[in-house]
Amino acid sequence: MNGNTSGPDEKTHYLQNGIARTEKNMIALKTTLSGYVRNQERLRKKSMKLALVLKGFSEKEASGLRTLLGTLSDKLQEREKYREIMENRIILLSQEPLKLYSISCAKIQAEIKSRESALEKEQKKQMLLDKIVIKESNNRTKINQTQLELSGASHEVKTATQALIESVQRFESQKRKDLRVYTYI
Repeated sequence: MNGNTSGPDEKTHYLQNGIARTEKNMIALKTTLSGYVRNQERLRKKSMKLALVLKGFSEKEASGLRTLLGTLSDKLQEREKYREIMENRIILLSQEPLKLYSISCAKIQAEIKSRESALEKEQKKQMLLDKIVIKESNNRTKINQTQLELSGASHEVKTATQALIESVQRFESQKRKDLRVYTYI
């Protein structure tokens, strides 16, 4: 049998668990960031309301208190503009890209299934070749045909494995890059 067939279940299981963990963690991160943004928006709205109340109050007071309350109102409004910019940046840099992780995880899961299917096909072709060699050792045509089919199945396994490796490497690289961006918001 081909060397690729020994232990692929363990490697595939490890990949599947890793992808599932990543997907779960990214969903948790997205949910947490969504809650954070909602809370920040709520605080921003309350601060803006407070700024408006202070502004209205300052118009009815003496000049010294009017200046103090007006300045405080202006500072609150300015701070809330920066908070709004931060919220928009969080949404742009993290919320939208995090939505793509479920798609990426599903794609890798499909590639894992494709590789497993190719492995099963290769194992069946190998077993068929072994049977033919034992039962029909004189029929070189049939043995050669089966060897060709096994070679094709082995090539499919190599291609599927290489595609999976490249996809996982791209996925992990993108995940690290995104996490750096999210943590430096």
